[in-house]
Amino acid sequence: MRWWNEVQPSISVAYTRAAVLIDQDAEPGMIDNPGQVVVLPDAVPELIAHLREALYRLRGPDLSGLALRLPRDLAAALHESRPKRIRVKAAEDVYSTDTIELKPRRELTAENLRVRPQVSRWAGKGPHRGDGYYAVPAVNLVLGEAAHSLLWLPTERRYVTYDPEHTELMVFRPRLTWTRLRAGIERYFAATNSGGDVDPELAEYYRPWPAHPFVPTT
Repeated sequence: MRWWNEVQPSISVAYTRAAVLIDQDAEPGMIDNPGQVVVLPDAVPELIAHLREALYRLRGPDLSGLALRLPRDLAAALHESRPKRIRVKAAEDVYSTDTIELKPRRELTAENLRVRPQVSRWAGKGPHRGDGYYAVPAVNLVLGEAAHSLLWLPTERRYVTYDPEHTELMVFRPRLTWTRLRAGIERYFAATNSGGDVDPELAEYYRPWPAHPFVPTT
């Protein structure tokens, strides 16, 4: 008796010594659909473990139970169901717009940012070697082209900016409130989104270890 499962053609599953999968090339005529694979019953737990490992490398730790812990003044400033537009002249040089849109409260979710310092003083100094990244839980607050220009870290309870090109986080000073950040939005935005060094009076590059796990990608 065999257990059948359909998979997307783009998904590749490696063979193991336990003969987890039998494809159509290995067993001609066993299955008619090239998008199907045959999994031996005894190999199901091993297959599930492989898929979980692949998902972990792709997405990082499970964040389904993570509380966002939004500050009260931030939650009050956001609309429940509609984006909120804020004019930020400092955004124009980087994002070709002088307006950013804040996400509605109901759309806020946590995601794992891939952080691996490349340009800051932390570059190359982490405890882990090889391909991979540090998974830092964050809440992206901005929609559109300027996404990830302003985020909230629920674990550290701090506002940050993410540079996806260099996989760096720039974190604002502790105890910065949304009220204060909003009042000085031009200065704070320019401090971390100017394309150059951060303003040390307002922010600093973030060191992701040892607070966050390293996720190998190979």
